[in-house]
Amino acid sequence: LFSFGYFVLYEYGIVCRNYGIGLLLICIFCILFRNRYQRIISISISLFLTSHTSVHALIIVICIAIGLGLEYIFNRKQLVDTEDTIERQIWVGFGIMGVGILTAVLQLNPPPDTGFAVGWKTNFDINHLKNVIKIITRAYFPIPATQTHFWGSRWIEQFPTIQNWNLGISIVIFTWTIVSLLRKPTALLIYISAMLGLLVFFYTKYFGGIRHHGFLFIAFLMVTWISHDCDQMLFFKPFNSLCHWWEKSISPILTLILLAHTFGGIRAVRLDQEHVFSHGKQTAQYIIEQNMNSIPIIGDMDYAVSTVVGYLKNPKQIYYMRGNRPGSFVRWDSKRTNGVSDEQVIQKAKDLQKDQVLIILNRGLPDLLTKQNGIKKISHFTGSTIGDEGFYLYLLETSP
Repeated sequence: LFSFGYFVLYEYGIVCRNYGIGLLLICIFCILFRNRYQRIISISISLFLTSHTSVHALIIVICIAIGLGLEYIFNRKQLVDTEDTIERQIWVGFGIMGVGILTAVLQLNPPPDTGFAVGWKTNFDINHLKNVIKIITRAYFPIPATQTHFWGSRWIEQFPTIQNWNLGISIVIFTWTIVSLLRKPTALLIYISAMLGLLVFFYTKYFGGIRHHGFLFIAFLMVTWISHDCDQMLFFKPFNSLCHWWEKSISPILTLILLAHTFGGIRAVRLDQEHVFSHGKQTAQYIIEQNMNSIPIIGDMDYAVSTVVGYLKNPKQIYYMRGNRPGSFVRWDSKRTNGVSDEQVIQKAKDLQKDQVLIILNRGLPDLLTKQNGIKKISHFTGSTIGDEGFYLYLLETSP
């Protein structure tokens, strides 16, 4: 069920494959966790690599390092006395984790002129907080709606009951997991810190999309996996029996959640086959077939048009209106944050003083504007899953 789940099969397997590396490394960590102090070097290397895959994976790695560190401190004598445990290797392992976390933080530190996700939201906003908490339900039940723009859609929230109780469901899921892990302090600490760390990041820095929210489910799945190999704490008998009964609910509920993920994954693959995800490739093929890739090209919006450029063999660069410069990929700096009007796009095409200039936009130009400036609409490609990756092609001819 896990292999055919939404995140494994579709989100991290097809669309956002870079996040799949982090998921793979976390799975390796879970496999090694049973003999964590005997194989601490292998675990630390996997966590070192994981911390460099994404900021969300880094948050989880930090929480794992804290959990393992506290577990080692409280159980140090018992661990050191065991035959297979070498204290020096343990400290080296924690050192590798620390270096991985530190270098990842340094790597993620944006340049001074960054123009993406600038600033932090530190003021209290109850509505924003509620929306962040609701992410938990979306991460646990990532079932897309049956529609053209299915990516990131939430089929489960089409039901009025879910809409009204979404916040409560998220809190229940979080609370249920905490109670299920009460007798496993290491897993409990990792889970609470990872969930809170991710939610705080979503609140203060970048709300993100389904590919980012999936790390909430990854954190849950990870602690559920490793909890079987965590030391168990015993409480007084009645409460201990209650915790034991609660722990037994993990398996059937996890199975139901994975069934929902499988349903979401299979549906996403089917919808991906039925609809064009992005028209970047088709647009580039059309440009090449019409022998227009040898003339100057101007594009806007840059992040959308860059998908077309990626499929163009020549030219390898076009002129991006955002940032007012040529390029192939998008530079997410402050130069590109100013808005660009249709009139500015046309004026820039005229300023190039070329016989022909191809204009690629992810929006259509008004008919009146094209007639006034002698611009010919060549073709358009619309109706993609990613709404802003449908493209309009225009040709400006200045030759007599």
